[in-house]
Amino acid sequence: MPMATATHDAASSMSRLRATCGVVLLVLGIAGCADGGIQAPGYDPTMPPTGAALFTLPTESGAWQAAIWTFPQPPAKGQSDVLYRVTDSAGGAVDDLTLTVVPWMPAHGHGTSIAPIVTSDRDGRYLATPVNLYMAGRWELHTTISRDTASDNVVFAIDVR
Repeated sequence: MPMATATHDAASSMSRLRATCGVVLLVLGIAGCADGGIQAPGYDPTMPPTGAALFTLPTESGAWQAAIWTFPQPPAKGQSDVLYRVTDSAGGAVDDLTLTVVPWMPAHGHGTSIAPIVTSDRDGRYLATPVNLYMAGRWELHTTISRDTASDNVVFAIDVR
């Protein structure tokens, strides 16, 4: 009989564990990307930002122009998401690019231990997440934009409080 009780307790524990895991997976599924597009806290791909970009700058060569919005905006200390919109010299959206984003704190000479992952959507939109701005102060987002063999850079300086 003690063996049956132990088995019942183990089965009961496994059942509770499965139920807990199911709830966690359900929550993650709801928070995850349901439509395959860009998804992150504070950013809704069905409703791109209508307000002004935090910054709009040309790349070093002038081939592209990049605008950014942060979530939250203005950026706060901690993890943020950064939405980029890349356009060509005529103002048309540019898709099929690769963006690499490196957060850098020039006053202290360091970056972050978390590399943002950049996902693309349509209409020249690219989402970098998470952007770990873990200290207050001036941060730079060193951004490399590339397609095939062409590559260009732009640096956004943002103040985090």
